[in-house]
Amino acid sequence: MYTSPDYLETNVVKAKAKSSHRPNDPNLLKFDKGAIITNIVKQAAEWWRGDFEDQKQKLFPADYVEEIAESDTPFGELLKGSVVLGKADIERGLDETLGYVIRIWSPGNPVPFKVAVKSGKEAREWQEAINEAYAQVDGNVNGNFNSNQLITFISCLISICLFR
Repeated sequence: MYTSPDYLETNVVKAKAKSSHRPNDPNLLKFDKGAIITNIVKQAAEWWRGDFEDQKQKLFPADYVEEIAESDTPFGELLKGSVVLGKADIERGLDETLGYVIRIWSPGNPVPFKVAVKSGKEAREWQEAINEAYAQVDGNVNGNFNSNQLITFISCLISICLFR
């Protein structure tokens, strides 16, 4: 399976929460200890902006987190960005050499994340696994995965596709 490397954001500043932050102010980022906050913008020494789950570019105190390098993430150098996952469908390639394209639709994004596979059987297996996982978490987090859910999700997908 492959995708365009330009699709994912790279060189994104990330941090791991050293302690929970549960403010009452809706303009501030809420997170628990151990959460991975992404897309960080360091506006000032004391307060940064970042994304966590469905909260986008909200303020949080910098001293609650510890910045992490790419190689510190569970996938090491393989993790180059993140994608909010949604339902998947399959698009047939234009000719026999292009195989199949799995389109993964992110909630609120009109452009799907696309990956290609060689066979229709493999495409259907991925589609089924993605849609099943999406259906399981949709009620809990509206299609957004925190980093631990994403790791579990991807691990399950890899296991499903490797061992079928």
